[in-house]
Amino acid sequence: IGCGLAPVLYLVALKRQRLMTIYYVHCNVEGISDATILRETTRLLNSIEQLFAGKDLETQVIHTTRPWREILAQKDYDLMIVEDRKCLSIYGRSEDYHLDEVSTLIADHNTFTCEVSVVRQQEEGE
Repeated sequence: IGCGLAPVLYLVALKRQRLMTIYYVHCNVEGISDATILRETTRLLNSIEQLFAGKDLETQVIHTTRPWREILAQKDYDLMIVEDRKCLSIYGRSEDYHLDEVSTLIADHNTFTCEVSVVRQQEEGE
C-alpha cells in the first residue's frame, strides 16, 4: 500500500504547487540604478507577490541583464518587468488572466512616480 500511495501523494503535491516566473530585466548598462526606479520596482514586485500569494501562487523572481527581447522570444516567463529609461514595462501573454489582475492592481493603486505600462504579447498567428 505504501509503495502505491507515495507516488500518488507526490504527484498531488506537485500539482498543488503553482509557480509564477517573473523576470526582472535590468537595462541600466552602467550598473548604477536610479534610486527612484529601484524603490518603485521593489514596491511593484511586492504588490505583485502579495496579489499572487492571495491566490496560492508562489512567485519566482529572476533578476537578469539578458536582453529582454531574447527572453520574449524564448517564452519561458509568466511576467517580465523591464526597467528602461526611468519607466517600467510589464510584459505578459494576452491569454493569461493573471496579466488582467496585474493591470487592475496597477490601475487601482497607481501611486508610482515612474511610468508603468502593461504590454500584452500576442501569440504568433494571431
